Amino acid sequence: MNGPDNRTLLFGDFSLTLMPLRLCRDGATVRLRTQALRLLVRLAERPGELLTHRQIQDALWNGRVVDFSGGTHVCVRQLRAALGDQAGHPRYIETVPRRGYRFIAPVTEVAAMKPAVAAPTAHRRLSRRMAATVVALAGVVALALFVAVRDDVRESPGQRTARDAYLRGKFLLDDQTPDNLARSVTYFQSALAADSEYAEAHAALADAYRRLGNQDLGKRHAKRAVLLDPGSADARVQLAIALMQHDWDWAAAGRQLERALELDPRSARAHHVSASRSAIVGDLQAALDHMDSALRLDPVSTLLRADYGWFLYFAGHHDEAIAHCRAALDLDPKHIASHLCIARAAETSSDFPAAAESMLRIMALWNAQDTDRDAVARLPANSTPRAFHEWRLRFFEAYPDRSAITPEDMADVNAALGNFDVAIDDLERAADLRSPLLPILLADPLLAPIRGDRRYRSLRTRLNLG
Repeated sequence: MNGPDNRTLLFGDFSLTLMPLRLCRDGATVRLRTQALRLLVRLAERPGELLTHRQIQDALWNGRVVDFSGGTHVCVRQLRAALGDQAGHPRYIETVPRRGYRFIAPVTEVAAMKPAVAAPTAHRRLSRRMAATVVALAGVVALALFVAVRDDVRESPGQRTARDAYLRGKFLLDDQTPDNLARSVTYFQSALAADSEYAEAHAALADAYRRLGNQDLGKRHAKRAVLLDPGSADARVQLAIALMQHDWDWAAAGRQLERALELDPRSARAHHVSASRSAIVGDLQAALDHMDSALRLDPVSTLLRADYGWFLYFAGHHDEAIAHCRAALDLDPKHIASHLCIARAAETSSDFPAAAESMLRIMALWNAQDTDRDAVARLPANSTPRAFHEWRLRFFEAYPDRSAITPEDMADVNAALGNFDVAIDDLERAADLRSPLLPILLADPLLAPIRGDRRYRSLRTRLNLG
């Protein structure tokens, strides 16, 4: 067997390269979280063999104490969504009840070809029946290796150091946990210390700073990334986000996003950010079109499915909104935003039992007292679940870390309770803080009753929304 740095596993229409770790279908990368990809490698390396729950725990979590059952099940659901597989009629991953999982599709192992030449596209499209033709490409592989060696010669030690730090930072950034987000900044800074003109590191650092709430530094590095590499779609997306969140410049952001999609029409992130901008400026059909494109490119993203649900709710398509958010919950049952979207869409369409069900799930995830949950559970089927919004207001007001409760949170719950004067106070406070979620909240139909209010109109003018 070849070493792990030099293998590609082929099954069905998919190719799974081990270095870098990546799943492709017909040449296009299928986005998956690292843990799900690692599980797929373990399964596909030994087709037909049982991988027990204990083996998965040892391989993926190294004996750490985690919500193991939930974590494994989430990974498997993500894999099945990416592969187009079904638990009841599996083509790839079979569940062995109470024991583990088994990969049931035939797998062909080949030496991975380098992405430096055009030849890899051929092997990405190979089926099992065509795998034997890989032998004929040996000369092409040798050429690819020669090109790679020449590239290594041209790369300076500083550039190699920068690339290594950048890749480590990207791994931490993609994990999205607060601690790793802060750690990623250190690696990106190290990459730029070794190579100050590394455009990808500037773009990644812009992303990290933005998520950490430093919009000024985020915009600075995004602009630098575009200056260094005008052909980078990701850099332009980062600059568009900065223009939206830092400057409220929707026209300039739109131009950057248009250029990003010209450079990379298959960028799910560019479509996602374009959808957010479209929803904010009131073009909900364009938002839905972009979300449809984003989700086709990245079908296993909980965030994309949830946001698609929210934009459908904005557009008044309540049943579809609920369906998309339930699909997001299939990937991550604890995704609060999806539960809240279902509750909002169901309440708006007067499906109060469905609204109450999602509200109770949110209360359980936030450890609400039994008496508070009972107050919602006992509501008549034809009654607005006001008790939930009252509990949420108490929860926010009593939360120990007041900095974790944003003005948008307070505006949302006050609007749900009909306290619109207080809600506008909260919205104005969010504008003073230049809160990044404020523009999208202004598009929420929840605020429809105050759209004629002078203060609301003034707030939209302040945000350059007319």
